[in-house]
Amino acid sequence: MITKKLTKDYQSDVSLVIYVNLGCYGAYVSEGVPILCEGASLAKDKFKRVFVFWEGNFYKFWEDGKDVFEKWQYARLDDF
Repeated sequence: MITKKLTKDYQSDVSLVIYVNLGCYGAYVSEGVPILCEGASLAKDKFKRVFVFWEGNFYKFWEDGKDVFEKWQYARLDDF
């Protein structure tokens, strides 16, 4: 639903968090992260920062239109 967000008139300092409701329980994460980054790139020029929340982690992929990669663990797999 990133395309819906792109049609709205947000201020330039607004960040976007994308919640991915797809549980892989740790499998396919290394394959999924680049795919999520590419998909999130659609919003890199519209939002100050673009984050993805997936598999208990926050990923920051974009800031000020430039690619960055930061990962913060929010939950452990044992929590699920």
